[in-house]
Amino acid sequence: MYPIDNLEAVIPLGQQGESGATSVTFDISAWVTLYPAGVYSLTYVRPGETTVYPEQAGAVATATVDDVTTLTWTPSDAVLDVAGNGTVVIHCTEDDVEKRSAMTSYYVALGHAAMGEAPEPVADWIADAAAKLAEVDPALGLAAGATLAANTAAGRANTIAGTLEGIAPKWAAVDISASGLAAGAAPTASVTQDVGGTHLTIGIPKGDKGDKGDTGNVMYATFDIDFDTGELVMTIPDGYTGPTFSINDETGELEVSI
Repeated sequence: MYPIDNLEAVIPLGQQGESGATSVTFDISAWVTLYPAGVYSLTYVRPGETTVYPEQAGAVATATVDDVTTLTWTPSDAVLDVAGNGTVVIHCTEDDVEKRSAMTSYYVALGHAAMGEAPEPVADWIADAAAKLAEVDPALGLAAGATLAANTAAGRANTIAGTLEGIAPKWAAVDISASGLAAGAAPTASVTQDVGGTHLTIGIPKGDKGDKGDTGNVMYATFDIDFDTGELVMTIPDGYTGPTFSINDETGELEVSI
């Protein structure tokens, strides 16, 4: 309990983001003797600001027990939203008289701000990208592999650049576009990010028409993310001779080798 005429230099109020968990009690008996009909209120200035705010209704209450009158302050959410040192003043008004306490500091310990929506798992983004490319041309197995590689590489690069919470807003909207390239051209895959989201661009070369032959086994590569290491993993069967993908350690770019 803090005597109204001898306040502490700093009053701790708890953690940032708390609500109703902390209250502070002041002994205002000395003021009640002078102003028995006084009405009490409280104003505060939040850390880093200059505006003086009145405390919300119901946050300040008085009570009298055994001739000791107390004022209890339960800081509102607006007070506890901002961490750091603010200031507080207690007011007593009776008719045309206003009595004020000395301005003292309060302290809110650093914590998390209000919670937002959790980001979707990276795996969902990869599955969505592969599905969208299949809608363009389901027959292009190479294109699906290139898209998956580009998506995986983008996830790896952004994991290095920042935390999942930091990159999630840019992945909130993902779009994919594919274009045809001349026969013999190298496949291309690029990823760009801006305030509008993430954009995957795939270039697919036109294949040469070959002679009709016997039906054989189709050989293809698969791509996965090693979630323990954050690395792009390409798996190919024995005898595979198609394009391979890798991340350039110096530039962080996705590269295709044919």
